[in-house]
Amino acid sequence: MSNVSKILLAAGLIIIGILSLLRILGVFSFSTEIAGAYFLLFYGLVFVSANLGKDNKGMLFLGAVIFIAGVVLFVIFYYEILSPIKTLLPSILFAVGSGFLILYIDNKNEKVFLTVAIILYLTSLLLIKLTDSFPAINYANRIAFVILELWPVLILLLGISLLVNRKKQ
Repeated sequence: MSNVSKILLAAGLIIIGILSLLRILGVFSFSTEIAGAYFLLFYGLVFVSANLGKDNKGMLFLGAVIFIAGVVLFVIFYYEILSPIKTLLPSILFAVGSGFLILYIDNKNEKVFLTVAIILYLTSLLLIKLTDSFPAINYANRIAFVILELWPVLILLLGISLLVNRKKQ
């Protein structure tokens, strides 16, 4: 990732994190969830398009997961889902599966990526179907929900870390 891309990413993360914290503190009412969803969609597309075909598996995987996370947030905040907490763990598995699928699309010789993607997709579908049957799945969803509640702080710290650790020219 170029230095300019890191600065833009860091600035975007810091802005989203600060806006989210200000909204939580009640300073003003701004839909940071929707802004965050658009941010993730945009940066996910940028990461995937910038790294597709360049043998940069880590950034390509990250871009796909970021994009799917943006799609999930967009759907959760724009559409009325009766119990969004039940879809959290399956959504995480779906996003990670999408990361492996984009790695397979980038290099079709690596069949293991396709296998892992299919397993994760099927597991996420199975979890959606079995969420009400097993208490452990509900517990895992609650843990994922707590982590989701902390995302503004995590994004703010990630943005500051990227800004501080960039290479100076």
